[in-house]
Amino acid sequence: SNPNPAEGTLGYFKEARDMDKKWYKSWHLWAMMNFNAAQPEKLKSLKDEFKVVNERIKELQGVPLDLDDEDEEDLDDDEDDIDSDDEVSEGGHDSSIIRLPDPSANGDSGPEEPVNGIIPLPREPKNELENEELQQLLRTKEKLYNDIAYKYSLITAAVEGFIESITLSLDTNLLQDILRLLTLWFTHGSNKDVNYVLKSGVMRIPIKTWMQVIPQLIARIDMHDRSVRDLIHQVLNDVGREHPQALIYPLSVAERSSDGNRGDYAGKLLDLMREHTPQVVQEGIMFSNELIRIAISWNEQWHEALEKASSKCSRRRMRKECSRFLVQCTSW
Repeated sequence: SNPNPAEGTLGYFKEARDMDKKWYKSWHLWAMMNFNAAQPEKLKSLKDEFKVVNERIKELQGVPLDLDDEDEEDLDDDEDDIDSDDEVSEGGHDSSIIRLPDPSANGDSGPEEPVNGIIPLPREPKNELENEELQQLLRTKEKLYNDIAYKYSLITAAVEGFIESITLSLDTNLLQDILRLLTLWFTHGSNKDVNYVLKSGVMRIPIKTWMQVIPQLIARIDMHDRSVRDLIHQVLNDVGREHPQALIYPLSVAERSSDGNRGDYAGKLLDLMREHTPQVVQEGIMFSNELIRIAISWNEQWHEALEKASSKCSRRRMRKECSRFLVQCTSW
């Protein structure tokens, strides 16, 4: 049985979409149905439950918890802390494969840790109760895996639908669809299937459409996941080629950020813009700097400078740097 009762309704919307693939409204409704059916906000709880079940299975099989994590790696495609260059290019594991205890293993407990680099085979349960629990957990694991895979298929279809709807619509008032697309992009864009649809479709969206969501894009330029981050940078770079004036001020403000790598990424985007519109970038940054300068009084600047100097002087090794910093302040 299908894990989602909306499958029948989705079939009707798919037929309507296929009857006229140039009509934006059919794509919009198809995307909305998949978006609502996927309930992406529940994915995290499903994945957390899967991990708990998987850990218990390993415990019953006598496999160390830090080994045999391939199933869980498949489910971690949308975590923000992934930063792999090839997470999209490499194929994932077959979601239909569920790992069962090795029938060739004997009833004795296997080694708890790898021996000479060899991972121990899963052992059989010690008693009938453990065996019954293991079989139940394996069935639960398979169901959770299939539920999660099905939700990702709905999310992928929703992303495709929103991209087609935005691309085909002649109406520039598409803010709600764009925001829904960004929500799925930022949250689940590192999943290999979702990312493939995004890469093949986002570049077809007209540049003027992105002008409505520049603040949202710049707010995510430092995403941890590289595949998501690179695509955001590519979109912003394309916007900067046609409308550099729309990006200069927000990027120059982001470049001043001390929050992680945010300032570095903003600086790299400004460097790319300098390659095709150097004068506009230079004048825009000068204007931005002057706005910031006149917006902060000298009293506020000195108060902040003295606080920084005090924090530097609290460490003996930083006293020389503190002195240089105060000398620089006198040149204001």
